[in-house]
Amino acid sequence: MDLSVNEVKLLKVLKNGTLSPEAASMESNLGEKETMSAASWLRSKGLVKISESSTKFYFTNEEGKRYAEQGLPERRAVEWLNQAGESLLSELPLHDDESKVVIGWLKRKNFADLEKTDEGLKLIPTGNVDETSDEPLLVRLSKSSLSEKEIDPDALNLLKGRQLLNVKEEVERTFSLTDEGNNFSLESLNENLIGEPVTCLVSRHVTRELGEKISGRTALSPAAMESTHDLDFLLWCLQPRKPIKVYSQTSGKLFSKNSNTPDHQWILVTLDDGMTISVGGGWILPLGYPNYSHTWIEVIGTDGSLFIDDSHKDVQLNTVKDGIRYPMSSMPGEPVEHTHAGPMHEETNHFVNAVALNKQVLVKPEEAKTVMELYIAADLSAETGEPVILPRNN
Repeated sequence: MDLSVNEVKLLKVLKNGTLSPEAASMESNLGEKETMSAASWLRSKGLVKISESSTKFYFTNEEGKRYAEQGLPERRAVEWLNQAGESLLSELPLHDDESKVVIGWLKRKNFADLEKTDEGLKLIPTGNVDETSDEPLLVRLSKSSLSEKEIDPDALNLLKGRQLLNVKEEVERTFSLTDEGNNFSLESLNENLIGEPVTCLVSRHVTRELGEKISGRTALSPAAMESTHDLDFLLWCLQPRKPIKVYSQTSGKLFSKNSNTPDHQWILVTLDDGMTISVGGGWILPLGYPNYSHTWIEVIGTDGSLFIDDSHKDVQLNTVKDGIRYPMSSMPGEPVEHTHAGPMHEETNHFVNAVALNKQVLVKPEEAKTVMELYIAADLSAETGEPVILPRNN
């Protein structure tokens, strides 16, 4: 069964038990949208169950808040009757709309008996002034919302019909593995399919249009502006291996006419187990390519190889007037119609989620420091023409 990277991540954390979407997102280091998408796909494959339960929460509306402060009409009426004695309905210190409803509540709560007279309806206090369960509940709901499970149902029923409450319904979702999901083995998806890695090669080139934008705003080399991403990715995949030596060369026939910016740069890195990494980056492809870059990765191991062609993954628009265009190819964060395009969408989302939700980031500061030292050493090697030994002491 084919699973995406995100589906594997979610499946791994669910091996430990049922999780809410928020908890699954935090433990898998995925954004909430990515987590829900992965869960939906895993459900369609019969590996994950998505359970939903709804809970109603009640709180007072404006009229309910007023009655919580002043007291319900029947409470104010019975208190007045116990001081004044038998009284006509018209004598009660209530608003007209309150007088219309108070009769039924005085009778229902056994606060007063009713007697018709020539002068009007007479209210005779029974002597009962006991607080009913709806009164303290109204006060509680005026201060904070409560779930239906936390409320006495009889008290709630007394308030429901009086239109003093608002209600909101919250749906709670949980993810859990099905029997098939529990029995699904991740071993075949994980390690050593190609044996021990021997060498890796990454080639990333973008168009000269994008290259002009990048080189026009900085004097940094392709190693700093492009190859850092590839070096970071490879070192992360190949942990705990560490770089011990780097050699680099640059050349230029296009941008070098007007600046000190090289057209491309190749970096050869030796790791502490003898493995080598070759990374090339440049920005002078002709304009017929999408700015999302021409990228491929090759990993050769003792028992096999892995080849990833990541070129031309873009939206292609072809018109008679303008020919082939790639409207979503842009600098990171540039506006394209109604959205912001560019190749750093996932990185930006991951960083924002980590800060906003206090989640762990995938890359540790020590790893970032290693990558920076590596690309600086690559630039130094390109300048001197000599290999640079890592870690550097100066």
